[in-house]
Amino acid sequence: MKKLLLLIFVISQFAAFAQVPDQQPIPEFVLKGKSMNELRIMRNEIFARYGYIFNSQDLSEYFETKLWYNPTSSNVDDKLTDIDKSNIDRILKFENLAKDSFNPSVATETEAYFRVYEDPISGDRLETSRNVTFHRHYKYGMIRKVVERTFTGAEKLPTVIYAETTDSSKPFWETTKYYDDLEFESNYFQAIEYGCCGAENYGELFSYDSDEPFLKFNKNYYTVDIPNSKIHMFLGYCHEHSGRDGTTISTLYLSTLDGVVSSITFVATTQQSKEDLPWYWTPKIELRTENEENKIIRDGQEIRLWGSNFAKSLSNINDFSVFIEFWSEGTGEKAQFNIPITNGRFYGANELNTKITVNLE
Repeated sequence: MKKLLLLIFVISQFAAFAQVPDQQPIPEFVLKGKSMNELRIMRNEIFARYGYIFNSQDLSEYFETKLWYNPTSSNVDDKLTDIDKSNIDRILKFENLAKDSFNPSVATETEAYFRVYEDPISGDRLETSRNVTFHRHYKYGMIRKVVERTFTGAEKLPTVIYAETTDSSKPFWETTKYYDDLEFESNYFQAIEYGCCGAENYGELFSYDSDEPFLKFNKNYYTVDIPNSKIHMFLGYCHEHSGRDGTTISTLYLSTLDGVVSSITFVATTQQSKEDLPWYWTPKIELRTENEENKIIRDGQEIRLWGSNFAKSLSNINDFSVFIEFWSEGTGEKAQFNIPITNGRFYGANELNTKITVNLE
């Protein structure tokens, strides 16, 4: 009998808790860029939490699918708190704005659509890309990614990114970046800052739950696909950002979604030899393999490692190499390196970084 009473008490307390809206102001980033229908649902959920009986059939049908919804009253105004009223007003501002400005160009589960609108608080005109759903992620399963992006260009306005999984027990995260462009894959996003004065673009790859990039690159990055494996590998070449000071030319990174696992720093023999090569441009790079099982895709930018099929760790990843060729503008001399990947690392080395001297004299 005591267990039954305790169970009834817990259920009643859960029901009471579920009926009360969260008494916190809704952050602006949650409202920015949402469609008129999404905002309407958010606004009416406040009433639904107090058991409001809806006259609109679509709202009734929607909230009846929620376990916490218990329609008991046709008027709940006396239950609304000051925070509830403030949140309703805030949602209405964005709802009216979305009504006037929503004009999606693409709207599917796997592609972003874009919208231009004015922020009612700051007055900034923003371009928004959002609601991209992918059905796999190596850590989280299905993810609904929501992206708020400003117009890009010299003003360097921030790009606010926030994402959530469809599983309420999995994490929600948010980050702010200052990049000119964003592209999305099912396991990561690519943030690009355009190069100045004719220089190459600078880009970084981020997994969705990290503020730190797992790969840095100029021009292109390269992907290593291991069939039937949760391991994803990436290769990126990044020339020295500090300019002409010193003899360091660049760094070649080999990464997984968790970060860099191996890198190579290329160093010129002298300052003059560095001056003699176009160090500020990405040299010729190709992924190569001698294993007939493997497949090179897109002119050496991607490799499918069937030879490492079902790899469970980096030690299972072998049978390919990275070819890189530097050349001298002054003499026409070339320096070529074919760097093997052994046990998932450059040369199989356990150290994070290896130095290679580039001699073009």
